[in-house]
Amino acid sequence: GYLPIPYNLTEFEYEIKVYWRSAANIHYEGAPWIDVTWEENSTLTIGAECKLWEFLVMAEVYQANIQLVDMCGQPLTLEDYPHAIVRLYDEGGTPILDAHVTSVGEGVLFLDKIPKGVYSLKLLWKGVWIEPKNETKTFEVLDNVVEAIVFEFPIGDVNITLTQWDDCDLVLDGLNATLIYYWGDKEKWREPWSRSDCDGVVTFEKVPLVAFEGGNITLVVYTGPWDDNGDGDYDDANDETHTPYTRGEKDNNILVYLGDLHKDVMWDVGPYYDDLQEAGTCVAVGKRPVWIYSFDLWAVDHDYNILTEFSTDVGTYPVAVALVDTEYGFESPTCGPPGCCVKDVLIDYRIINFTGDGDTGHFNGIPEAKFVYTSRQYDRAYPHLFVAGATYRWMVFHGGVLVFDYTIELPRPDQDVTYIFNETSKTYEVVPGFESKDYKWTWWDEDDEYNKTHPILTIKGIGACEGKPTIELVTWTQTLTVYTLSNAGYYMAPKLNLSLTRTDVLDLDFISDPANYEDIVGENWGGYGTSYAWSTLDEDDGTADGVIVVTVPVWQPRDTPYVDMLGVKFGANITDVDLLAGEAWGTPGVVGTPYYDYAERRGVIHKYFGYPVMWNHTDSMICFMPCYYYPTWYKELGGVWYEFRGNDTWYAGDCWNMTYWSGAAKIVHTTMMDAFCVVVYGHDFHSNEVPLEGQLVALDVKGFDWDGTTNVEVTDTLVDWTDGYVTDADGKVVFEPTKGASVTLPDGSTLPVAGGVIAWKFDVDYCWTPVINVYLSYNFGTRQNYEKLLEPYGLTPEDVMTAEVETLWSGWFLFGEEHNNAEECIELIWGFIKLTVEDWTGNPLKDMLVLAIPQGQIHPSTFAFTDEFGRVVLHVADGPYEIKIYWRDTYFLDFAGIIPRALDIYDSLADEMTMRWFDPAGIAGPNSATIKTRVYGALLKIRDAEGDKLSSYDPITVTIYWPDKVVTKHKPDEQGVVRIVMNKDTIVEMTGFKSPESPVEVPQAPEGEYKVVVEWDGVGVIAEQSIRIEAGKFEAGATVSVEYLITTDVYDMTVAIKTPFDTPMAGADVTLKKLDGTEIKTVVGSDGTVALTEVPLGTVDVTVHKWKGMSVDFTKTGVTINENTVIVDKIGMLKVKVVGQRGQGLEGAEVVVEGTPIKGTTAADGTFADELPAGSYTVKVSYGG
Repeated sequence: GYLPIPYNLTEFEYEIKVYWRSAANIHYEGAPWIDVTWEENSTLTIGAECKLWEFLVMAEVYQANIQLVDMCGQPLTLEDYPHAIVRLYDEGGTPILDAHVTSVGEGVLFLDKIPKGVYSLKLLWKGVWIEPKNETKTFEVLDNVVEAIVFEFPIGDVNITLTQWDDCDLVLDGLNATLIYYWGDKEKWREPWSRSDCDGVVTFEKVPLVAFEGGNITLVVYTGPWDDNGDGDYDDANDETHTPYTRGEKDNNILVYLGDLHKDVMWDVGPYYDDLQEAGTCVAVGKRPVWIYSFDLWAVDHDYNILTEFSTDVGTYPVAVALVDTEYGFESPTCGPPGCCVKDVLIDYRIINFTGDGDTGHFNGIPEAKFVYTSRQYDRAYPHLFVAGATYRWMVFHGGVLVFDYTIELPRPDQDVTYIFNETSKTYEVVPGFESKDYKWTWWDEDDEYNKTHPILTIKGIGACEGKPTIELVTWTQTLTVYTLSNAGYYMAPKLNLSLTRTDVLDLDFISDPANYEDIVGENWGGYGTSYAWSTLDEDDGTADGVIVVTVPVWQPRDTPYVDMLGVKFGANITDVDLLAGEAWGTPGVVGTPYYDYAERRGVIHKYFGYPVMWNHTDSMICFMPCYYYPTWYKELGGVWYEFRGNDTWYAGDCWNMTYWSGAAKIVHTTMMDAFCVVVYGHDFHSNEVPLEGQLVALDVKGFDWDGTTNVEVTDTLVDWTDGYVTDADGKVVFEPTKGASVTLPDGSTLPVAGGVIAWKFDVDYCWTPVINVYLSYNFGTRQNYEKLLEPYGLTPEDVMTAEVETLWSGWFLFGEEHNNAEECIELIWGFIKLTVEDWTGNPLKDMLVLAIPQGQIHPSTFAFTDEFGRVVLHVADGPYEIKIYWRDTYFLDFAGIIPRALDIYDSLADEMTMRWFDPAGIAGPNSATIKTRVYGALLKIRDAEGDKLSSYDPITVTIYWPDKVVTKHKPDEQGVVRIVMNKDTIVEMTGFKSPESPVEVPQAPEGEYKVVVEWDGVGVIAEQSIRIEAGKFEAGATVSVEYLITTDVYDMTVAIKTPFDTPMAGADVTLKKLDGTEIKTVVGSDGTVALTEVPLGTVDVTVHKWKGMSVDFTKTGVTINENTVIVDKIGMLKVKVVGQRGQGLEGAEVVVEGTPIKGTTAADGTFADELPAGSYTVKVSYGG
């Protein structure tokens, strides 16, 4: 260039500075100018001569050669990537130069004009900036670099094996793959297409083996065709080499994989430089499963229940699933690189499969609609590949009905998606998520009645190499939920059979034969339309709750009728609705399962078994006709049930035509009784009908059962006598079902499941005339409730009664409308025998047991206790009867082993002049009478031992031991009389639970042995005596009572009191104490005795207090009437003799015993003697003053 300088005549020296910046650096704002001045020629001298001075200034800028190679040592040239750039950086990391790679061949890049310095570099390769992997990543330029510096970059070849998704050992031949390099979302480079070879391998050369932020390398895989003519267009008329075992043009150019090369490929070696270095290779090797796969295909109903074989009365229909296609033929043996193909492999996409067992390979061997679609290449058994994104048409037949016919793209195997189909636009939307159980279909939409959508397919994705995903075809097989209610709708009626008949189905043999594939999928159905009936039990869904979930295959909606289906173009043509009760299904309250009717539909005879119980409330009759027996529809939308009625349009079927997608329900009523009742009447003593409380009630049911030839009568017991049903105070028993688990109905109400005693009404009208009139009839029985009465005795009726307890039966009858809800009861009215029971003197007897014994029996069939007036009404059915009466409840006590024997007090056959029978009808004998029994008025007279009346009976208590082991206690009246009375005041020990409660003034005692014990208070027993009351002593009606004399050990007695010297102790102060503690203080008489009266047991205790004024204090106990002399041994004899000095006795000497009243004079012999209590005394004697 030219540098202008000042002009002068003298020389000047100039210092030259040269700065350099690459022209490419204009891309970098603020890129520095580099001082490249060469000091050896940096000074210029300009003379005074005016001319153009020319100088050659050398700058320190040089040339250099570098060679770019990949990990395999292969050169990196513009032939590989025409946009490659090498960028140089100074030591500070500032970019100073971008050089486009222009090299070919050996990959040497000539760098012109590089300033002196140390540099590093990066390579832009296929959109990725890459540093070299040299040990020293910098190079220094001091001079021209003639010999190329070699830089190795982490770039190598990539071999990827393409496999099936489900099985990563199955490689795929004939797929087209490329790598697309992105920076952000902008494509930077795309590799040439690579077709997978026989081993499924696609190869890409010189691929960056580094991770980089802000970009990625995407692996893209498509199905064929291949660019056979090499014109770069992979889908022109000359490109015919499709992916082997696909359907040619149908499956061409389908994206079967899109993913990150580094992250998503399953690398065996790689994907990064360090991985390859460690493995000692320059080729990254990996595997990538693509969206071609085998899968499990399940056909499911609207609620995702797997379809199963469909049982009908004409046979079991398999589920048929057909892949509708015309692709058929031999795969070309030149379908890829040499050695790939197997000759003569017949590819065939005309696939039909069936559930169950069959002679061909079209049957899956199980009842469920689970099938396997297998993708294979070069396999004669499975000559087809299934490609995600390819379009397939499936048809599903369930129960001879086309329930699925949609053309869909096969979904990716790794995603959870649901296909929602719009029946109006005939298109579907793919929504994310596997919505199996939680999705509520919007077949009917309030806002847009005609925008009808529903799912047709779901898939739950599965990871690569983890096996087959499952695709579910969501069919038009629906579940109609039928809520079966009692007649008035207060209970759920469980365990019924819902049998439906339809006339719009394909023939079983036709739809079950694989050979009919073309006719089946081509709708060549003329002449194959037929009918069948099918049944669903309440318990089929696992619960017996009155909710029947019936499977209904529905013809998929379309605008034109189906061939030979009676004009049906949507729904189900149900002609008969039979709700049936039967013992075979455990229907409560039902006996037998009869054959009741048949129907001919399209030439097929359908027989029905069970009792028809479907109820038409409108006309109050039993009816099977679907458009007559027509309950309201309910449809669930968004968790809310809507009530509506259908019409006769094709999309909103009337009657029972199933044209509602998912969640349809009906509430139906049956003839099951909500409640029913029986009332039992007897008669009071005035022959008025009165309700009987406490009556046991039983109920039998009679019906019919099919024995294979005819219906035979069968019976069963609904309510047994031991079930504890007894009449209330109104004589009534109301039978209501027990309340089980609650069920919520679509209308929001909640009802309990009925259990317990259930009856069905059949005395009603029918909307048709059944072939055979089958019904349930009932027979009520009643008997008295003896169980509780006998329970305290430890007895049962069987212990004390005849084998056939007296029972009144209603006779067989049918329940009708008037009986439901217990509005009108069945009446049972007993016959009766009325008796008044009296003792022998005509007084009424309470609580006497009266037995009615049927003729020819020895034990009663019924019994009752008399009331306080002695009256009893025996409720009987017919006669005649022997009447026996027992004292109290001794009949039961005898059976219970509590007493030795019962005390019978009357027998109508033995105690009358002639045998007497009783008959409620009054024919064989009377039905009422007054009966005198062998019960008498017995009195006891309590007397002393001499038979005399006692002065007082206050201390006396009389205990009577009765023949029935009852013990009573009594106090005699002032006359010493005890009336033998049993009542609450006299009983001290009781056997049994009944007492006559005889008034105190009315003695009543049955014949038998009694023991009488008389006690004196404080003494004990003073008399014990047995008496016997015998029958026949007195004539009936006599007013006198039988008396019994009871003498006691009570005596009058005399006690003699003497000294040991047999001297009566007259004048002694004494106390006599009886055994009851009574004390009598008295003075002994002059004869030395004391007289006593009414001494119990004739025994006293005697105490002598004083005698002769002196204390004695002598007691003798137990002095009896037989040993009544008391010798007071505390009395001694004092003898004194007074003598003179000569020893002669002195007569007349006065003797005094000091301290006592004893004194006297001596006798002629000088002696003095006297008796006095033992002790020491002082004797004083005086004589002659």
